[in-house]
Amino acid sequence: MKIFSDRSEDPEARSRRRRKRSSAATATDPTTSHGDRIRVFPDYTQAVAKQRAAFRDVKGMLRGCDGVKYGLWYPSVLRITTADGKRHSFTDPGEAKDFVLRNVAKQSS
Repeated sequence: MKIFSDRSEDPEARSRRRRKRSSAATATDPTTSHGDRIRVFPDYTQAVAKQRAAFRDVKGMLRGCDGVKYGLWYPSVLRITTADGKRHSFTDPGEAKDFVLRNVAKQSS
């Protein structure tokens, strides 16, 4: 049985795909009458930015876990969906880190 993939291992092909995605994204950015691109970035208060930054270590731990999805919701709620589909939400970085160490990290090892 042969399995075909549209993902080539050729580095040049990966580079072409990356450029294509980048140009497609920039083509949809709104522009001014002079052709300058307008970009909008989230602007959080200092307090919210600090709360969100507190989850940085936990998010780094989750990057290496297979089958785990995660996201940081406003203002600072870390939502983790484990490989078995269960969803967990955390507002405290310490609790989130403990959960990842006890439940998620050992599953991906």
